[in-house]
Amino acid sequence: MAGPTITRRQFNTMLAAGLMLNGKLAAAKPQPAPVKAAAIQMVAKLGDVSSNLQQAERLIRQAIKQGAEWIVLPEMFTSAVAFHNDVLK
Repeated sequence: MAGPTITRRQFNTMLAAGLMLNGKLAAAKPQPAPVKAAAIQMVAKLGDVSSNLQQAERLIRQAIKQGAEWIVLPEMFTSAVAFHNDVLK
């Protein structure tokens, strides 16, 4: 008994989409639900942890209001990163 007849294009499309299993049509896997993420960009003040935390909190609250479920903050956002001339020598 022959299976369903499909064109080469349909076969390649289904194969690329992961819908073929051992030459037979497989049930499509449900896609995970999308997640809304926010990447916070801020200019931290060198050594001013209190101010930087206030700025981060304000930006986080804004992201939450816009529906963000995941929020990513910059590395060293609490104290900033600085280059000192001695490091360049």
